[in-house]
Order: sequence, then structure tokens, then C-alpha cells
Amino acid sequence: MSESPETSGKRDYSCELIGLAALFILSALSHFWYIAIFAGLGMAAWAFIRLIGVASQIIQASAGERIRARETNS
Repeated sequence: MSESPETSGKRDYSCELIGLAALFILSALSHFWYIAIFAGLGMAAWAFIRLIGVASQIIQASAGERIRARETNS
């Protein structure tokens, strides 16, 4: 004969609670990585735009020096 489960009214929900806690933690970690990846992409984009701005200032300054050098030599 098979044994029947205890039907005293007390049920153990510890596995369900542990599973819910594990899902919550894993979900939070998953979203953390999405946020970290997008923050990294944002910082990289900001650095690239900043680099382009500095490069354009350097190019403009060197072009201005060349123009001034030509004017003084003429």
C-alpha cells in the first residue's frame, strides 16, 4: 500500500518561499547586468563624442596656425 500524505492542515511552504527568493535574486542580478551594460555603452558614447570634440579643436587650432604662418610669410 502507498502511504498517504499527512493531512493535518499544516503545510510546508518553505520550498516555495526559497524558490520565490531565488527567482527574485536572479531577476535582480539579470536587470543589474542590463543596467551595467547600458551604463558602459553610455560612458563609451560620451567618451567618443568628447574625443571627437577635442580632435576638432586640435584640427582647428593647427589649421589656424598654418593660416597665420602663411600670412606672415607673404
